[in-house]
Amino acid sequence: IIMRAIAKDPAKRFQTPAEMRAALKSRTAVSGGVGAAAAAVAGPPTPPPTAPLAPATSAGRERPKGLLIGLAVAAVVVAAALVALLVFGLGGGDATPTAVVGQLPSESGTLQPTGAVTVLVVTNTPSQSARPSATRVEPTNTALPEPAATETQEPTATLPPTEEPTEEPTNTPQPTATPQPTATPEPSNTPKAAASPTTAPTRTPEPTDTPASAPAPAISGKITFSAGGLLHVVNAATGQDLFAPIPDMRQPDMRADGELIIAKGYQGARTSLWTIDARTGAFIREQSPFTNDYHPFWAPDASRYTYDSLHHNDSDVILFVAPLDNRDPEAHDYLFYGTQPILGTFPVWMHDDWIAFTGCDYWPEGTGGANCGIYRVPSWNEEKPIMVHSGGLTMRPTDNYGGDLLFMSRESGNWEVYVIPNTGGSMRNLSNSPGSQDGLATFSPDGKWVAFLSNRSGAWAVWAVKPDGTGLSKLFDLPAPPTIEWTDEQMSWGP
Repeated sequence: IIMRAIAKDPAKRFQTPAEMRAALKSRTAVSGGVGAAAAAVAGPPTPPPTAPLAPATSAGRERPKGLLIGLAVAAVVVAAALVALLVFGLGGGDATPTAVVGQLPSESGTLQPTGAVTVLVVTNTPSQSARPSATRVEPTNTALPEPAATETQEPTATLPPTEEPTEEPTNTPQPTATPQPTATPEPSNTPKAAASPTTAPTRTPEPTDTPASAPAPAISGKITFSAGGLLHVVNAATGQDLFAPIPDMRQPDMRADGELIIAKGYQGARTSLWTIDARTGAFIREQSPFTNDYHPFWAPDASRYTYDSLHHNDSDVILFVAPLDNRDPEAHDYLFYGTQPILGTFPVWMHDDWIAFTGCDYWPEGTGGANCGIYRVPSWNEEKPIMVHSGGLTMRPTDNYGGDLLFMSRESGNWEVYVIPNTGGSMRNLSNSPGSQDGLATFSPDGKWVAFLSNRSGAWAVWAVKPDGTGLSKLFDLPAPPTIEWTDEQMSWGP
């Protein structure tokens, strides 16, 4: 019966527990042994834990040998029956035999509970009941999910706590950490980029500010010029005369404070340099008794002025500097280098205390007049004139503000207005009108505008442009053509 119960060939084993019990009943001679085997198959109650029994000694009572042999046979039969039940219950005919041990070695070399084996501990120690003590370990349902758990995750080494499978689903929420795709609201940052284009159109009005170069809000102060033999002082924005025009005066220059004008008289009772009240038009004083003084221009500090004259040389025009209160300039008031006076015309006293003029290098160490153009020289003499812009005598400086010098030139074929640094460098064409004549440029008191004379509209008018060449607009028409030769005139803008 035992050999059949543990046969390797499934066909030779007992097919059912009932078949095995029947074989036991028919083959067992002792009726008590059959009952004990049946009781063992039915599952004997687990006795309460007792203190370990001392091994049997020769001093113990002797038991009948037949009883001991019967008990041993019954124990073996019960063990075989349990093995058969385990085989049929867990795997049927295809199940592989498992070792009847309490623990199986794992791949890692550590012992792990199988949870599916019933272990019988048989002692041959005699007791009062003369029954072997057995400890039965029943399999738990959690032992079945073990393979699946061990396949998915190693952390489930401790199978007894059934919470670990529940923790594994809690690990699946870590995939639910895929709310990181909620970082895809960063595409919602792309609307921010959509907000930036909205700001870009708001910048487009800024270019529309350039048309806002209308003279009314930006133009102020007064402008003086000569037209039709009359000296005019007009509102810069409208061109309206501030007082009655003054006859027989030309080439005006307004002082920086807007209080005085110095001008050249060309006929009648006044043919020399005079100062005039810029608010009323009243004559203040005659600055020089000579009739051959021209193109006066104020010093930045308004205490002196410069001009060109023939009164010390009948053939060459030389440059002079005179104090405001000096009515009779002497020879030492002219500009010179070495021992020779500087020949030149159209002087402009710049803010760096140097004087720009048109001339040729006739001074010592020069080329004898071969290099002509616009030069600059210190108002205190002692230094050789320095070239600012070369190109001949068909050019002249007209005004200065800060570090910039305005000049007019015909080097392009017609008269144009240019701006250039005081010390020379690249120039910019401000009038930029090849089909017209443009010149006599002057800075506004704040240096933000440049007014100049032009006939681009078919008649002579005063136009304004910013120093960067933008915002060109017409201010007003001249009441009459310029006096005498227009390129020999002056125009000045004051507060």
